[in-house]
Amino acid sequence: MAKFFNNVVVNFNVLGYTNIEQNGFGNSTTTKEINILSNNHHCLKDKPSEIKYGGFRAENTTIYIPVVAPSTYLKVFYWDEQFDLANEYDSVSSVFTASTNGVYSFSSSIQFVPNFPVEHQVAARFIVNGQIETVALEHTGVTASNRSIIEISDILKLNAGDTVEVYFASSVPGVISSANNHFAAARFPSPT
Repeated sequence: MAKFFNNVVVNFNVLGYTNIEQNGFGNSTTTKEINILSNNHHCLKDKPSEIKYGGFRAENTTIYIPVVAPSTYLKVFYWDEQFDLANEYDSVSSVFTASTNGVYSFSSSIQFVPNFPVEHQVAARFIVNGQIETVALEHTGVTASNRSIIEISDILKLNAGDTVEVYFASSVPGVISSANNHFAAARFPSPT
C-alpha cells in the first residue's frame, strides 16, 4: 500500500508484499520503503509458505529412569510424542533436530524421586550439538517433599541440523519419575 506525502511515496511493505502506486499528478516522487513485521498473521494468508512453523512436545508418562551414579549427568528420554509440527523430534532417541535456521523456545521439566528422603540437589541441561548450552540447578532441603521437579527453559538461535537434548543429574540416587516430565520447543514464525 502506498501513501503520498508531499511528493514522497511511502511504500508500506509487510514481509515482502509491496504495492507501488503512481501519484497521478505527473510529478516526480521519491520512494521510501518501510518494512513492517506484524504479529497479525492474517495479513500473510496469501503466502503462508514464507512462514516456517515448527514445534513439538513429548513426555515420559510410562517409564521410570534410574539415576544410580550421583552427580553424573544422564540423558533424559521423552518417548511419548504429543505432537511434532515439522518432523523435527525423534522420540526414540529424544533428540530435537532443527529443520531450518531460526529462533526456538525450549522448555523441559523433570520429576526426580530420591531413594531416601534426604537433602539433595538436582540439575538439568540443554545440550546443543554436544555442548552445554543452559543449566538449571535446584536444592531440596531434608524437610521438603520426597520428590523434586526441576524446570529449564531457554530461547536458542539454531541453524538447520543443530540438535538439542536434555540431560539430568542428582546428588543422590533415585529415579526420574514417569509424571511431570516434558520436553518441548516452538519455532518463532519468521521468513527464514
